[in-house]
Amino acid sequence: MESERSKKRHYSSYLLRFLAGAWLLFTVALIIWWYIFSQRQIERLSQAGGVIADDLIRNQKMLMWEGGTLLCSLVLGGAALLYFIVRDQKQTQRLKEFFLTFTHELKTPISTLRLYAESLHESLEKSELAEPSRDLIREVDRLSLQLDNSLALALTPDSRLHLETLSLSEVIRPLRDEFDQLSIETPEDISLFGDMQGVVTILRNIFKNSLTHGKATKVEISHETKGTSHPSVIIAIRDNGAGLADQRQHSLLGHKFQRLYRGSGSGIGLYLSKQLAEKMNGSLVFPHTEAGFLVQLELPLVSLGGA
Repeated sequence: MESERSKKRHYSSYLLRFLAGAWLLFTVALIIWWYIFSQRQIERLSQAGGVIADDLIRNQKMLMWEGGTLLCSLVLGGAALLYFIVRDQKQTQRLKEFFLTFTHELKTPISTLRLYAESLHESLEKSELAEPSRDLIREVDRLSLQLDNSLALALTPDSRLHLETLSLSEVIRPLRDEFDQLSIETPEDISLFGDMQGVVTILRNIFKNSLTHGKATKVEISHETKGTSHPSVIIAIRDNGAGLADQRQHSLLGHKFQRLYRGSGSGIGLYLSKQLAEKMNGSLVFPHTEAGFLVQLELPLVSLGGA
């Protein structure tokens, strides 16, 4: 099922084209009516005769030509507006397709680079180069996360997700190695309904935020279920980092390109995570807490009809 945001985006695009076309059609109709009305007025004045009638005829013709010129310029402006709208939308689509292709092409060499970095780290594990090789793995993971965010951002909201029943422990397992600097405490396993890559991307962004900006060392994950007819699970992720004391900054979480303070990220990660949660018929909220940073991810426990 297409998300509400995607529907609004398509609706806005079609509405913009419709308004430009309606303006163009109205202007053409106005020019035709102006010409017909002016011709009728000239005929009536010609039948009246006299010097005054001749002056009025000349004035009427002058007004007709000036008005016609004005309306023609409006027609040209409307046609130009419609042309540029369609052209810009096509250019945007071409850029998006190029970006998606370019991003996909990068994923394979980055995955290969991580494998080489892991092999290098294993061979240097007992030497003084062990930590630099570990840093190399972390940098590759950071680059991979940025690439995944960029790819998902380009796909959202037009993409279709593959929703299936997932195990929370299976989703978190590969993230433990990637975020080995974080102690990730999880409860008993639970099933949820979502897109595997989408949920992984959400958790990666949350863990990255805790590690990089909150300087956290531990993340605690808990969950609770709610509802009966449409049951869902609320996954709470809380860290022991610095958090956000400023209420104004806290209100900006999940907004695109909103820097909370100098040196903070662009906000793309949490914004994208929120969009992905909504596309999976769920939600992502950031409740204010006195200590650390808290995120609540709500996802369905069963299928709600697909995405």
